[in-house]
Amino acid sequence: MDPQTSNVPIAEAQNPETSRPPKGYNGITVASMAIFVLLSLTTVVFLYYQNQKLKNMLADYLQVQTTPAPTPTATADPTADWIVYTDIKGRYSFKYPSDWTTSKNVGSLNDPAMKFILGVQAKNTTLNVQDWTKANICTKFSTVNDQNGCTPYTKSPIENSIQTTFLAHYGGMHTIFKYEDTIFDISLAAREPNPNFEEIKNVYNQILSTFKFIGNEKPVESGISCQYNGRIYKNGESVPSGDKCNTCSCDNGQIACTLMACP
Repeated sequence: MDPQTSNVPIAEAQNPETSRPPKGYNGITVASMAIFVLLSLTTVVFLYYQNQKLKNMLADYLQVQTTPAPTPTATADPTADWIVYTDIKGRYSFKYPSDWTTSKNVGSLNDPAMKFILGVQAKNTTLNVQDWTKANICTKFSTVNDQNGCTPYTKSPIENSIQTTFLAHYGGMHTIFKYEDTIFDISLAAREPNPNFEEIKNVYNQILSTFKFIGNEKPVESGISCQYNGRIYKNGESVPSGDKCNTCSCDNGQIACTLMACP
């Protein structure tokens, strides 16, 4: 056989263009991988955020469970060692600071600096509180510059009362309320011109907060002692008054004194 005429097929030469990937294939692959990586990172970040959030919630819960509740503390009563004044006829009582003194006017008290005088008056009337106040205080003490004579009414520690200040003459603070058919006026009058009522208003309102009517309250347990100036006094025992003309005694845990004018 002629070697030059061999029947063995000769493979056709391949076209170089047929072995290349389609145009844009590489771009699609890169974009797909980028999206996959982005989604993976987003998932990781989301899971990390949720994990941190859960840790914070758990920490807050454990802190609430382990933190003890604050223990309430009792507020000291600033009037605890004050003297009790009782008016049997008027059927009322109130407490006043132990360093205040009785005035020459029966039923009146002086502050330690002798700048103010506290008094109580009771009047039977058919007028209501506002009308009585206007007629007996505001109009009575009005001036040329202030025809009303009173500051706007405000509330006081005594229920259903009004409080006002007039600045005519030396001026004074008034707390007015009505009990049954009687108007009560608890006043704090100045002894000198241009008074600064703000410096004593707190004590004045503390005195008002102790005011109460007697005779209808629940009976107090007998035998309660009193403490005054560092000494314990038994129930019914005499307590020094400090002015040598009034008398004081321990009355079931409170010191009650007379308010007579001293010579």
